[in-house]
This record gives sequence, C-alpha cells and structure tokens, in this order.
Amino acid sequence: MKNLLTLIMVTVTIGFTGNSKAQTLSTVNASAGATIIVPMTLTEQNSLNFGSTNKKIGVAGSVVLSTTDASRDFNGGVSGSSVGGAASNAVFNVTGAHDSSYAITLPTSIIVREPGSMSMTINELKIRFSGAAQDVAINEGSNSVSKMLNASGNDSFRLGGKLNIGSEQLAGIYSGTYSITVDYN
Repeated sequence: MKNLLTLIMVTVTIGFTGNSKAQTLSTVNASAGATIIVPMTLTEQNSLNFGSTNKKIGVAGSVVLSTTDASRDFNGGVSGSSVGGAASNAVFNVTGAHDSSYAITLPTSIIVREPGSMSMTINELKIRFSGAAQDVAINEGSNSVSKMLNASGNDSFRLGGKLNIGSEQLAGIYSGTYSITVDYN
C-alpha cells in the first residue's frame, strides 16, 4: 500500500508539473513609436517704423500705420514729413511643421523713447497675414492670434498700429523693442 501511495503521488506531481509549464508562456506583439517636432522660427524681415512726423507745438496727435502698404493717417497736430526716414511695416516670417496650427502672442502696446527724453506709446496693433483681405486686431486681454502654417510649413505677416504723440512731445529719434512669440497650439 505504501508503494501504491508513493506511485500515485509521483504521477500526480508529474502531471501538475507538465501542465504548469504549458500555462505560464504568453507572447504579445507590442507597438513602439516616436514623434519628432520641428522647432518654430520667427524672423523679422523689416522693422516697425512710423517714419518722420511734423508736430505742432502744444498739440497732441497720432499716426496710424496701415498694415497693407505702410501708408499713414495723421490725426490732431501732426502731419507727414519728407525729411528723415520713410515709414515701414514690421514684416515677419514664420516657419515650422507643415499644416500645423500655431499661436502668435504680441504685446498690446509698445513703448518708444528718445534717450533722456519722454516716451510715446504705440497701441491698437494690427496684423495682416500674407494673402489675407482683413487685419486682425490685437486687443487688451486678447493679444494672441491662432493661425495655420501652409503645406510648406511657412507663413508671414505685417504689423501696423497707432503712434500716440503727446502735446509736449520733444523732437528726437525714438526707439524701443518688443517681444513676439510663436508656438504650436
């Protein structure tokens, strides 16, 4: 009986060992991938310049620079001048991954200064994208604009705005800097 019991135990153990190995093996085909993002670039092709302006003493005014052709509208005590530099729109080129949505963030105003003198504010900024029929206004609280890069991964735009000249503004050459950011949406 003891031998029979030992024979049964050995048979049962061998049976479980064989089944145990068959049930532990499993294979799956897994997937892998990667995404490469082309960095965006923003290049200034032309600077924002309101040109030379004549100003009446003691009278404030403004100069509005069109986005389409750098033409100017004068208001108040200012007028155009043939002396000095010509007006020009800021022109920017954008590159990145083709057919991608991106956002442009601009300031709502720009400060220009004459060394040791007063400052002036440029506001009411507007963008005209290449091929567009209308401007996009950059407003306080909403200074980001979304756009699409074309099939080649390019876009461009022109910038215009309004230069505010104070009644006691001194003569001089005023300049300043501002930041524009582009990034994928």
